[in-house]
Amino acid sequence: MERKGSIDDPYNNMGGGYKKGYELHPNESHTRNASENNLPHVKWKDWEDLVEGKDMCFSKNKDFFESWRFEDCPDLMDAVECGDIILFNKEQSQVLWSMFVSSNARHLMKLDMNIFSRIEHYDVDFDEKESADELFLKFNEISGHPKYVFLFFSEKYLCITPYYLLQRYWNYYFLPSDETSIVITAKNDYFLFSYEERFFIVTR
Repeated sequence: MERKGSIDDPYNNMGGGYKKGYELHPNESHTRNASENNLPHVKWKDWEDLVEGKDMCFSKNKDFFESWRFEDCPDLMDAVECGDIILFNKEQSQVLWSMFVSSNARHLMKLDMNIFSRIEHYDVDFDEKESADELFLKFNEISGHPKYVFLFFSEKYLCITPYYLLQRYWNYYFLPSDETSIVITAKNDYFLFSYEERFFIVTR
């Protein structure tokens, strides 16, 4: 997997010093300064447009078109404001889509489904919140009860969200018109695809 990072960073052995890019970090639960990071993860930094006294903030809604989905749900808007839901801009989203989903396909319907070994589907009713209970309980169970998941609304719009919020307010996150919404766990083994009113659980 391509990595872009400082040559002095122990997790990255390619590239020189940089102001903008991503680093792939392993499980760091055994370290003294990052014991809370108990899963492989991506660290993004962007110092190119850094203004004195300011740092990069993912949760600025102006660059995240899909944030309108949350506006009718106060709990989700509160989660965005306090940073429990992390929003990524287009460039960051496209980089992570290439890493986690596909480096060439830009739409769910163009993915090669032959790379997935297990496919289950669930039909839901967006007017009946309970209709998705089995779906989200199943995904939670087989993916090891993740606390957070990646949710791509498309290649250009990604957020990281607590799973319990996704499960509780799924009909705000997803819409019947969606064709390219994908949920991915941190281990990148399990995917949840949304296509209109049908959801698919697949294993890579």
